[in-house]
Amino acid sequence: MSIFYIFGAGPSYMDVTEEEWKYLEDEHTLTFSRIPYGSRKFEYYMSIERDYVDKSVLTYMAKLGYLDTKLLLYIPQSIKLAKELKFKSIRQIFKQTFYFMPSRKPWFIDESEPPHSFYESRAKNFHQPLFRFRGQLSASINCALILGATEIRLVGIDLNNQLNFYQYPEILKKVCKDQEVVNYYLEYDKEAFKNDIRDKTSQHKDFDINTMHTTNAPLIDLTWNRPLQGIANVLQWMDKNLREEGMNGIFVTNKSSLLYNDNKLLYKGIMDE
Repeated sequence: MSIFYIFGAGPSYMDVTEEEWKYLEDEHTLTFSRIPYGSRKFEYYMSIERDYVDKSVLTYMAKLGYLDTKLLLYIPQSIKLAKELKFKSIRQIFKQTFYFMPSRKPWFIDESEPPHSFYESRAKNFHQPLFRFRGQLSASINCALILGATEIRLVGIDLNNQLNFYQYPEILKKVCKDQEVVNYYLEYDKEAFKNDIRDKTSQHKDFDINTMHTTNAPLIDLTWNRPLQGIANVLQWMDKNLREEGMNGIFVTNKSSLLYNDNKLLYKGIMDE
Protein backbone atom coordinates (compact mmCIF):
# COMPACT_ATOMS: atom_id res chain seq x y z
CA MET A 1 0.00 0.00 0.00
CA SER A 2 1.29 3.46 -0.92
CA ILE A 3 -0.23 6.43 0.93
CA PHE A 4 0.03 9.94 -0.50
CA TYR A 5 -0.72 12.99 1.63
CA ILE A 6 -2.07 15.89 -0.45
CA PHE A 7 -1.89 19.31 1.20
CA GLY A 8 -4.16 22.31 0.89
CA ALA A 9 -3.97 25.46 3.00
CA GLY A 10 -7.32 25.51 4.73
CA PRO A 11 -7.40 26.50 8.42
CA SER A 12 -6.77 22.91 9.57
CA TYR A 13 -3.32 23.14 7.95
CA MET A 14 -2.30 24.95 11.12
CA ASP A 15 -3.46 21.98 13.23
CA VAL A 16 -0.73 19.68 11.93
CA THR A 17 1.55 19.06 14.92
CA GLU A 18 5.34 19.02 14.90
CA GLU A 19 5.16 15.30 15.67
CA GLU A 20 3.04 14.81 12.56
CA TRP A 21 5.37 16.96 10.43
CA LYS A 22 8.25 14.78 11.61
CA TYR A 23 6.29 11.65 10.73
CA LEU A 24 5.52 13.02 7.26
CA GLU A 25 9.22 13.41 6.45
CA ASP A 26 9.30 9.70 5.59
CA GLU A 27 5.95 9.66 3.77
CA HIS A 28 4.85 10.64 0.26
CA THR A 29 3.66 14.25 0.32
CA LEU A 30 2.34 16.43 -2.49
CA THR A 31 1.21 20.03 -2.52
CA PHE A 32 -0.11 22.10 -5.39
CA SER A 33 -0.17 25.60 -6.81
CA ARG A 34 0.84 28.18 -4.18
CA ILE A 35 -0.03 25.87 -1.27
CA PRO A 36 1.32 26.40 1.28
CA TYR A 37 3.47 29.17 -0.13
CA GLY A 38 6.61 27.06 -0.31
CA SER A 39 7.31 27.29 3.41
CA ARG A 40 7.40 23.55 4.17
CA LYS A 41 9.33 20.90 2.34
CA PHE A 42 7.23 18.38 0.43
CA GLU A 43 8.25 15.49 -1.76
CA TYR A 44 6.25 16.79 -4.74
CA TYR A 45 5.05 20.22 -5.85
CA MET A 46 2.47 20.28 -8.66
CA SER A 47 1.22 23.31 -10.55
CA ILE A 48 -0.99 23.87 -13.56
CA GLU A 49 -1.28 27.53 -12.54
CA ARG A 50 -0.01 30.69 -14.17
CA ASP A 51 3.73 31.29 -14.43
CA TYR A 52 3.70 34.35 -12.15
CA VAL A 53 2.23 32.19 -9.38
CA ASP A 54 4.91 29.54 -9.84
CA LYS A 55 7.61 32.22 -9.90
CA SER A 56 7.08 33.31 -6.31
CA VAL A 57 6.66 29.78 -4.94
CA LEU A 58 9.65 28.28 -6.78
CA THR A 59 11.90 31.23 -5.96
CA TYR A 60 11.00 30.98 -2.28
CA MET A 61 11.49 27.21 -2.24
CA ALA A 62 14.92 27.64 -3.81
CA LYS A 63 15.81 30.28 -1.23
CA LEU A 64 14.95 27.77 1.51
CA GLY A 65 17.13 25.12 -0.14
CA TYR A 66 14.31 22.77 -1.20
CA LEU A 67 15.90 22.00 -4.56
CA ASP A 68 15.31 18.25 -4.28
CA THR A 69 11.52 18.77 -4.25
CA LYS A 70 10.18 16.92 -7.30
CA LEU A 71 8.38 19.37 -9.55
CA LEU A 72 5.37 18.57 -11.75
CA LEU A 73 4.82 21.68 -13.88
CA TYR A 74 2.56 22.62 -16.78
CA ILE A 75 3.74 26.09 -17.81
CA PRO A 76 6.89 26.16 -20.03
CA GLN A 77 8.09 29.41 -18.42
CA SER A 78 7.88 27.74 -15.00
CA ILE A 79 9.90 24.78 -16.23
CA LYS A 80 12.53 27.15 -17.59
CA LEU A 81 12.69 29.00 -14.26
CA ALA A 82 12.96 25.74 -12.30
CA LYS A 83 15.94 24.73 -14.42
CA GLU A 84 17.59 28.11 -13.85
CA LEU A 85 17.04 27.72 -10.10
CA LYS A 86 18.72 24.27 -10.27
CA PHE A 87 15.84 22.09 -9.11
CA LYS A 88 16.94 18.48 -9.48
CA SER A 89 13.72 16.82 -10.66
CA ILE A 90 11.39 18.56 -13.13
CA ARG A 91 8.63 16.84 -15.07
CA GLN A 92 6.25 18.49 -17.51
CA ILE A 93 2.58 17.66 -17.07
CA PHE A 94 -0.50 18.33 -19.18
CA LYS A 95 -4.08 19.12 -18.25
CA GLN A 96 -7.58 18.50 -19.50
CA THR A 97 -9.86 21.39 -20.37
CA PHE A 98 -11.27 22.98 -17.24
CA TYR A 99 -14.59 21.52 -15.97
CA PHE A 100 -14.99 18.95 -18.72
CA MET A 101 -14.91 15.18 -18.88
CA PRO A 102 -13.12 13.52 -21.84
CA SER A 103 -16.42 13.42 -23.74
CA ARG A 104 -16.36 17.25 -23.66
CA LYS A 105 -19.64 17.12 -21.78
CA PRO A 106 -19.74 18.97 -18.43
CA TRP A 107 -20.98 17.13 -15.34
CA PHE A 108 -23.93 19.24 -14.26
CA ILE A 109 -25.46 19.42 -10.80
CA ASP A 110 -28.69 17.75 -11.89
CA GLU A 111 -26.91 14.63 -13.13
CA SER A 112 -26.25 11.88 -10.60
CA GLU A 113 -23.22 10.47 -12.46
CA PRO A 114 -20.75 11.85 -15.01
CA PRO A 115 -20.54 10.21 -18.44
CA HIS A 116 -17.39 8.23 -17.59
CA SER A 117 -15.82 6.46 -14.63
CA PHE A 118 -12.85 8.07 -12.91
CA TYR A 119 -10.63 5.30 -14.32
CA GLU A 120 -11.70 6.18 -17.87
CA SER A 121 -11.41 9.90 -17.18
CA ARG A 122 -7.99 10.21 -15.59
CA ALA A 123 -4.47 10.13 -17.03
CA LYS A 124 -2.55 6.87 -16.58
CA ASN A 125 0.86 8.50 -17.14
CA PHE A 126 2.35 11.98 -17.35
CA HIS A 127 2.20 12.05 -21.15
CA GLN A 128 -1.60 12.17 -20.96
CA PRO A 129 -3.60 15.24 -19.83
CA LEU A 130 -4.45 15.16 -16.13
CA PHE A 131 -8.03 14.92 -14.94
CA ARG A 132 -9.05 18.44 -13.90
CA PHE A 133 -12.63 18.88 -12.85
CA ARG A 134 -13.17 21.81 -10.47
CA GLY A 135 -9.51 22.73 -10.24
CA GLN A 136 -6.10 21.59 -9.13
CA LEU A 137 -7.08 19.30 -6.27
CA SER A 138 -8.49 16.72 -8.69
CA ALA A 139 -5.35 17.00 -10.86
CA SER A 140 -3.18 16.51 -7.75
CA ILE A 141 -5.03 13.29 -6.94
CA ASN A 142 -4.51 12.13 -10.52
CA CYS A 143 -0.76 12.84 -10.13
CA ALA A 144 -0.60 10.83 -6.90
CA LEU A 145 -2.29 7.87 -8.60
CA ILE A 146 0.20 7.96 -11.49
CA LEU A 147 3.00 7.99 -8.90
CA GLY A 148 1.64 4.80 -7.36
CA ALA A 149 -0.78 5.92 -4.64
CA THR A 150 -3.35 3.38 -3.47
CA GLU A 151 -4.65 5.63 -0.69
CA ILE A 152 -5.03 9.42 -0.57
CA ARG A 153 -5.19 11.46 2.65
CA LEU A 154 -6.19 15.10 2.34
CA VAL A 155 -4.56 17.54 4.78
CA GLY A 156 -5.74 21.14 5.10
CA ILE A 157 -8.64 20.45 2.73
CA ASP A 158 -11.56 21.95 4.68
CA LEU A 159 -13.93 23.34 2.03
CA ASN A 160 -16.08 24.96 4.71
CA ASN A 161 -16.60 28.19 2.78
CA GLN A 162 -16.34 29.66 -0.69
CA LEU A 163 -12.68 30.68 -0.47
CA ASN A 164 -9.98 29.22 -2.66
CA PHE A 165 -7.26 27.36 -0.77
CA TYR A 166 -4.81 30.22 -1.04
CA GLN A 167 -7.17 32.92 0.25
CA TYR A 168 -6.36 32.62 3.95
CA PRO A 169 -4.05 35.57 4.72
CA GLU A 170 -3.84 34.66 8.42
CA ILE A 171 -2.29 31.31 7.48
CA LEU A 172 0.02 32.91 4.94
CA LYS A 173 1.38 35.30 7.54
CA LYS A 174 2.07 32.44 9.95
CA VAL A 175 3.71 29.96 7.59
CA CYS A 176 5.68 32.28 5.30
CA LYS A 177 8.62 34.12 6.82
CA ASP A 178 9.45 36.15 3.72
CA GLN A 179 7.58 39.47 3.94
CA GLU A 180 8.09 40.18 0.25
CA VAL A 181 6.29 36.95 -0.63
CA VAL A 182 3.53 37.70 1.89
CA ASN A 183 2.92 41.15 0.39
CA TYR A 184 2.86 39.72 -3.13
CA TYR A 185 0.18 37.17 -2.31
CA LEU A 186 -1.99 39.56 -0.35
CA GLU A 187 -2.06 42.01 -3.24
CA TYR A 188 -2.54 39.31 -5.87
CA ASP A 189 -5.35 37.59 -3.99
CA LYS A 190 -7.17 40.87 -3.37
CA GLU A 191 -7.31 41.54 -7.11
CA ALA A 192 -8.03 37.92 -8.04
CA PHE A 193 -10.95 37.64 -5.65
CA LYS A 194 -12.37 41.00 -6.75
CA ASN A 195 -12.40 39.85 -10.37
CA ASP A 196 -13.41 36.27 -9.64
CA ILE A 197 -15.81 34.59 -12.06
CA ARG A 198 -18.21 34.05 -9.16
CA ASP A 199 -19.00 37.75 -9.14
CA LYS A 200 -20.16 37.43 -12.74
CA THR A 201 -22.50 34.50 -12.03
CA SER A 202 -23.86 35.23 -8.58
CA GLN A 203 -27.24 36.31 -9.92
CA HIS A 204 -27.90 32.88 -11.37
CA LYS A 205 -30.94 31.37 -9.66
CA ASP A 206 -29.07 28.17 -8.69
CA PHE A 207 -25.97 29.94 -7.44
CA ASP A 208 -25.07 30.10 -3.76
CA ILE A 209 -21.79 31.86 -3.05
CA ASN A 210 -21.72 30.55 0.52
CA THR A 211 -21.42 26.98 -0.71
CA MET A 212 -18.99 27.55 -3.55
CA HIS A 213 -16.94 24.43 -2.82
CA THR A 214 -19.64 22.44 -1.12
CA THR A 215 -22.18 19.81 -2.02
CA ASN A 216 -24.89 21.86 -3.70
CA ALA A 217 -22.72 24.43 -5.12
CA PRO A 218 -21.82 24.96 -8.17
CA LEU A 219 -19.82 27.31 -10.22
CA ILE A 220 -21.84 28.21 -13.31
CA ASP A 221 -20.63 26.98 -16.67
CA LEU A 222 -20.90 30.15 -18.74
CA THR A 223 -21.15 28.31 -22.05
CA TRP A 224 -24.04 26.08 -21.04
CA ASN A 225 -25.44 28.45 -18.40
CA ARG A 226 -25.95 25.58 -15.97
CA PRO A 227 -24.39 24.87 -12.56
CA LEU A 228 -21.61 22.31 -12.30
CA GLN A 229 -21.12 19.73 -9.58
CA GLY A 230 -19.47 21.02 -6.38
CA ILE A 231 -15.99 19.76 -5.50
CA ALA A 232 -17.35 17.75 -2.56
CA ASN A 233 -19.47 15.66 -4.90
CA VAL A 234 -16.57 15.25 -7.31
CA LEU A 235 -14.31 13.97 -4.52
CA GLN A 236 -16.98 11.56 -3.30
CA TRP A 237 -17.34 10.19 -6.84
CA MET A 238 -13.56 9.80 -7.17
CA ASP A 239 -13.38 7.98 -3.83
CA LYS A 240 -16.21 5.62 -4.80
CA ASN A 241 -14.53 4.77 -8.10
CA LEU A 242 -11.12 4.14 -6.51
CA ARG A 243 -12.65 1.74 -4.00
CA GLU A 244 -14.36 -0.10 -6.83
CA GLU A 245 -10.92 -0.48 -8.42
CA GLY A 246 -9.67 -2.15 -5.23
CA MET A 247 -7.82 0.82 -3.72
CA ASN A 248 -8.28 2.20 -0.22
CA GLY A 249 -9.78 5.44 -1.52
CA ILE A 250 -9.61 9.05 -0.31
CA PHE A 251 -9.70 10.15 3.34
CA VAL A 252 -9.79 13.50 5.08
CA THR A 253 -7.46 14.01 8.06
CA ASN A 254 -9.52 16.47 10.08
CA LYS A 255 -13.05 16.03 11.37
CA SER A 256 -13.89 19.71 11.01
CA SER A 257 -13.80 19.41 7.23
CA LEU A 258 -17.06 19.70 5.33
CA LEU A 259 -16.05 16.54 3.49
CA TYR A 260 -16.33 14.59 6.74
CA ASN A 261 -19.26 16.42 8.31
CA ASP A 262 -21.31 16.21 5.12
CA ASN A 263 -20.57 12.45 4.84
CA LYS A 264 -18.59 12.80 1.64
CA LEU A 265 -15.32 11.19 2.78
CA LEU A 266 -14.24 9.03 5.71
CA TYR A 267 -11.77 10.24 8.33
CA LYS A 268 -8.30 8.85 8.91
CA GLY A 269 -5.64 10.71 10.92
CA ILE A 270 -2.22 11.56 9.55
CA MET A 271 -0.47 8.91 11.65
CA ASP A 272 -3.25 6.31 11.66
CA GLU A 273 -2.42 2.91 10.22
